[in-house]
Amino acid sequence: MLSIIAGMIITIIDWQSWLYWLNNNPVFDPDLHREFSDRLVVILIILTIFLFVVTAVFCLRDMTKKEIAKSTTIIVAYYAVVIVLSNLFVATESPQLLSLVFNRYTQIPYVMYETIAISGSLIAEHFNQIEMWHALSFFPFPNAPITTFLGTLLLPYVYVLFGRQSKQVK
Repeated sequence: MLSIIAGMIITIIDWQSWLYWLNNNPVFDPDLHREFSDRLVVILIILTIFLFVVTAVFCLRDMTKKEIAKSTTIIVAYYAVVIVLSNLFVATESPQLLSLVFNRYTQIPYVMYETIAISGSLIAEHFNQIEMWHALSFFPFPNAPITTFLGTLLLPYVYVLFGRQSKQVK
């Protein structure tokens, strides 16, 4: 539930920011687009990390590590199913609109984790180290960014660190 709410907040801010920018800039300027995109990415990364910490500290403090691990496994399994179905849409050449709607709405619960996972590549790109990042992130699979994918899958398990050891008996 926390992932869905955080994902909705991030997605709404992302969409509304782009709508605002597109309405105020009717003529496409690549430099303005790049500058706005860079600023929005930084804002979304900061917002995402903030939401991640807030949900971990304030919302999960009553749960045990085992309970958090179980709920995290559900979200990871959900994400794996979404990725498989998304790739199935691509492989079967389904209509683009269907694929776009499916990807946009089914990945809302996972937006927070994806944003944190890809932040490394965005920071590397900003400091002109993107070639090094790609060399590291595509190792040992040259056709797929395995580190970003694994990071996205494993990141929710960081929540386990914020749980209690066991339930206290009253």
